[in-house]
Amino acid sequence: MKKDNSFAVEVLKDYKKQNRKLFIIWVFTFIALIGISCYTIYLLNDIETVKTTANATETIDIDDVNEIHDSNIHN
Repeated sequence: MKKDNSFAVEVLKDYKKQNRKLFIIWVFTFIALIGISCYTIYLLNDIETVKTTANATETIDIDDVNEIHDSNIHN
C-alpha cells in the first residue's frame, strides 16, 4: 500500500524545485552581467585616435599625447 504525502511535504518539494530554478536563473544573470561589464571595460580601454594622411592611415595610441599635434591635451 502506497502512503500519500501530506500537503506540507508536497509544498516543501515544490518550494525546493522553485528555489533551485531561481538560483540557476540568478547565477546565469550574474555571469552575464560580469561578462558585459568586462567587455565594456575592454572597449573603454581600447580607445585609439586615428590620424589620416594623404598616403596612409596611422593609428596613435591615446596614451602617447606627444604624438597628437592638434590635441587640446598636448596644447
